[in-house]
Amino acid sequence: MVATVGTGRERSDIADAIAFSFRRNGAGKLLMLCSRKSRAETVPEVEKLLAGADRRVDVCPAGLEDDVQGLFLYWQRRWEELLAGWLPAGRVVVDFTSGTKPMSAAAFALAIARGAAAVSYVVGPRDQTGRVTVSTDVVSFAPELVVAHQQLRLAAEHFNAGSYASARDIAGRYLKADDMPDEHLRALARSVHYIAAAYAAWDRFDWKQAQSRFHQVAGEWDRWGWVDSPGLLEANYGFVREAEKARKAGGWSVVMLADLLGSAQRCMDRADWDDAAVRLYRACEMLAQLALKQQGLMDGTRVMVDRLAGRLPAGELDGLKARADERGKVRLGLRDSYRLLGQLGHPLAEEFFRLYGRDAHGPLANAVSARNGSLLGHGVVPIGQDKAEELRGHVLALAENFCGQELGGYLEAVRPVRFEVA
Repeated sequence: MVATVGTGRERSDIADAIAFSFRRNGAGKLLMLCSRKSRAETVPEVEKLLAGADRRVDVCPAGLEDDVQGLFLYWQRRWEELLAGWLPAGRVVVDFTSGTKPMSAAAFALAIARGAAAVSYVVGPRDQTGRVTVSTDVVSFAPELVVAHQQLRLAAEHFNAGSYASARDIAGRYLKADDMPDEHLRALARSVHYIAAAYAAWDRFDWKQAQSRFHQVAGEWDRWGWVDSPGLLEANYGFVREAEKARKAGGWSVVMLADLLGSAQRCMDRADWDDAAVRLYRACEMLAQLALKQQGLMDGTRVMVDRLAGRLPAGELDGLKARADERGKVRLGLRDSYRLLGQLGHPLAEEFFRLYGRDAHGPLANAVSARNGSLLGHGVVPIGQDKAEELRGHVLALAENFCGQELGGYLEAVRPVRFEVA
């Protein structure tokens, strides 16, 4: 037991209270945190009552008795030294029954900072001055409840910053009743953990896992006052279900395009510009694939060359056949995909080359070059915010040109919620 020691009215009254708390807490070792006065006048009385007990004394520097911050920093720095040989074995209880009010406050803060098992204080009948006259009981409080609340606030901050895996792991420590006896905090931990787990899977485009995590708490979020928009959570859940359905169907769809754009925006929200640019580049590429699919030309990510017969000049068709695999399918890059769309007279190609430039010197081409020059492309130069935002603007313009109405509803459903923990 770590106890703050004051002088009380008769010295023996404080000694009785500390000895009572020591025995009631079942302690085997006692560290007394004292002022010079209480070291000289009260500690000898405690030692008489606890003769034979393993005990130590620390006297704080003069002037700190009334300085909460100074006391906390002093004890915090000396914690391992003061308890050398006693830690990590055993359980630490911090008792603040006596001592100045600043000593009590500092001791409570120390208990939280050092993960003490409990803080305690002696209670009993009081005289007309408010002093306890007889020690009848010890009241204990688990500081982990304070720590848990701080940690869950931290988890919510991580979530709101887009660090979903960190939020999931922090909140995951408090899911069981044995680890978190407070029902309200346990409900908060459960919500942050499972929603963060869903978002972490969603950021990996693992829609099946995200759907499973959303499902685990789907019946609860309308009761969560700490989620800014339960309705948006419902929309998120519906979106990942639809994305997983599209994946199982084996084809690209606007829902996947919307997910790339939503994921890119979340990357940008946390200043992950290179990651955002990779997703935006893939979205630009997928737009062309969706348009070719609309023409009945796509098998997965490859163009079926035989279906272009009669739709392209012979020389162009022969060139594609020469590049095709043994099944007559060819995978086209970004520019070639849009070039093919242009040869087919698709309006999306005209918009693409207006931005990209026929000679690859347009604003979209410059933004794509920045992506190609990054480590996630083909170079080593990181992408800055300006280029990522420029690329996003161009890709969104293309997407709205191709499927704006359908895309708009999906983009609303990929917005992340926020946790607002008081």
